[in-house]
Amino acid sequence: MHETSFIPNDVTYLCSLKACASTGTLSKGWEIHDEIIKIGLEKEPLIGNSLVSMYAKCGLLATAETVLHSLPKSDLISWNAMLGAYAEHGCVEDALCCIESMYEEEVSPNSVTFTCLLKCFSSSGAVFEGFEVHIAGVKYGFENELLFGSVLVDMYFKCGFPDDAQSVFYKLEVRSIVSWNTLIGGYAKLGHGEEAICCFLKMVSEGVSPCATTFVCLLKACSSIGLPNQHQQLHREIIVKGLDGDLVVSNVLVDLYMKYGMVAESQNIFYKLPDQDLVSWSSLISGLTEQGLYEEVLKSLEDMQHQSISLNSVIYVCGLKACSSVGMVNKGQELHMAVLKQGLEMESLVGNILVDMYASSGCLPEANHVFETLSTREVVAWNALIAGYAQLGESEEAVNILDGMMKGGGIPDHITFLSILHACSHSGVVDSGLQCFETIIHSYSLLPTLKQYTCIVDVLSRAGFVEMVVGLIEKIPFQPDIAVWLIVLGASRKWADVKIGRIAFEQAVELSNNDCTAYVCMSYIYKEASMQEEARIIDALRFNKKSLEQSQSSCSRYTNELMGDCGVESFL
Repeated sequence: MHETSFIPNDVTYLCSLKACASTGTLSKGWEIHDEIIKIGLEKEPLIGNSLVSMYAKCGLLATAETVLHSLPKSDLISWNAMLGAYAEHGCVEDALCCIESMYEEEVSPNSVTFTCLLKCFSSSGAVFEGFEVHIAGVKYGFENELLFGSVLVDMYFKCGFPDDAQSVFYKLEVRSIVSWNTLIGGYAKLGHGEEAICCFLKMVSEGVSPCATTFVCLLKACSSIGLPNQHQQLHREIIVKGLDGDLVVSNVLVDLYMKYGMVAESQNIFYKLPDQDLVSWSSLISGLTEQGLYEEVLKSLEDMQHQSISLNSVIYVCGLKACSSVGMVNKGQELHMAVLKQGLEMESLVGNILVDMYASSGCLPEANHVFETLSTREVVAWNALIAGYAQLGESEEAVNILDGMMKGGGIPDHITFLSILHACSHSGVVDSGLQCFETIIHSYSLLPTLKQYTCIVDVLSRAGFVEMVVGLIEKIPFQPDIAVWLIVLGASRKWADVKIGRIAFEQAVELSNNDCTAYVCMSYIYKEASMQEEARIIDALRFNKKSLEQSQSSCSRYTNELMGDCGVESFL
């Protein structure tokens, strides 16, 4: 512009500042501001308003305020620009001070002013202040204005008042597609899928044609109420409307089909997209992870990296979880290096999954190293580390980590104690197991779960306290499953306790009469006690079961698998 000897005027600067505001080109905005000061135009109302707007939209609120207060007289446009910035950043107190200053300078608000305030209160959940703005808006006669009414509807939904939102909506004299989308989207976000669909049908009956945003809201509504048939019907309608090429709509469809387990359909939509963005890849990879298709996750990661798309923390978490699940530690280490390069290791989700991946793979030094670097140690990370040691039967180290957790102010949960009990169970440490069990009940007032009861039964059974175990089982506040009694059966054989074995056998058969494991174990107990006749009776009962008419070898394999799952194998 200057190279061609063109002399800019007010209009030139106004257009340039507007362009800087819309593109966020702050450096260029500063240059233009300097030029404006040099030629003495900074006090011009229109120029001043544009400067306030530019700085506000670029997020420099303090600079915008400085410019605003330097103007000889601030008009409604500049105040609204400032309020809009406060609304964008959720600055409730600043917005309230701003409106007070407006009244002090006798600047009358308009519907834009109240709309900015509503957006501000909506984002912060300040429903009381929003309600006061609603009352003021009614007094000024703005309630039926489309923009004010739509934002009011949105605020009530975000604050959890759908009835008030609906009441405002149906008072609007004109209902545009934007206001309908606000209503439908509000219900969808609250999980009121049926209401969202009813509103959609009413909208269509009034002759309003849905757009891409409408379908996005409806698809999310279907997700909230679990209607796969409904979302497939919507998908067909999307194709008819020619909106299947819309990236946002397609991303939601990819996510939704994955949630319903329709993996092939989801992948089909994904790979038909002309351009897949980060959201597309996140939807695909997150869905594959939720479906447990970990090899597909790793393949998709490679495809994504070949397209030179930067991974985000969500995708790294999915990839690391996949590596952990399929035992690909080397690939996990590659992802770890990539995480470090992008500076994402401090994000809690990423840090937690790194600890879990290394710990579950038995790489405890690496797990400890990552754990020590975490800025915030959440219970998930503590549990992963404890579970890693428990998996290797290192109960003493697992208990030490639990002590460190509690001393550091961490609050263990059921998973924490289950891991400790699991470690004590496999290493036969009775005292630590009992102490842990007591801590669950008395120190943290937690009701032990069946899995935790099963672990403590295993701990005591391995140590030979079979009579104590039966007494403990009788005190369990809910029905124990067959796994508990199979553990006692295995212990009865190990410790040659026929009496307790009979009790456990009767209970196991009552819970699952067709399970051959209990019969086999009881037969062994009798044979090893030289009670051959009783053993023959048990064997005869087992072979007479119609549901177990299979070869002895098949039954034996099935028995060994079940007994291994229940922790019985070491007693045989």
